[in-house]
Amino acid sequence: MGTQDIQLNTLLTSAIEAHQQGRLTEAAELYEKLLKINPQHPDATHLSGLIAFQSNDFVKAKTLIKRAITYDTSNALYHANLGRVYMAVGDPVAACDAWDLALIIESNAADVHSDLAGALLKLEKYKVALEHADQALALQAHHPQALINKALAHNNLGNSERDQNAF
Repeated sequence: MGTQDIQLNTLLTSAIEAHQQGRLTEAAELYEKLLKINPQHPDATHLSGLIAFQSNDFVKAKTLIKRAITYDTSNALYHANLGRVYMAVGDPVAACDAWDLALIIESNAADVHSDLAGALLKLEKYKVALEHADQALALQAHHPQALINKALAHNNLGNSERDQNAF
């Protein structure tokens, strides 16, 4: 490993540590420093996007995470987080697309199945939402949001059946 690689790893490790401890300004500065050395570093770009997301700068978050995806299309987490940004801005269709890509890459991601179920509920696609909630629960038996999504899907499916029987 060369000197530059060691420097990049050290910066990334320090930035992630600051990020995890909630020191977002410090983390952002370290990611930026790393990106000055390697402007196409996918993790630093993605994590900068997460800081923007945490700071409610959804346009910047979407731009940075999409850029990270162009640097590394095979990282399921990047696609999953892009889906979360889309949901935050009220675009469940785009969120579903991002989560579908994440699941193609990593099919055993309980959080992504649960997130997708939530977006599908918003789109009133209750049967498919229930399938993804069940898949999340098969992967993580007591996943809190998947349990909620499953209950909401069942409730809405029950309401749809009652509405259809009313005619």
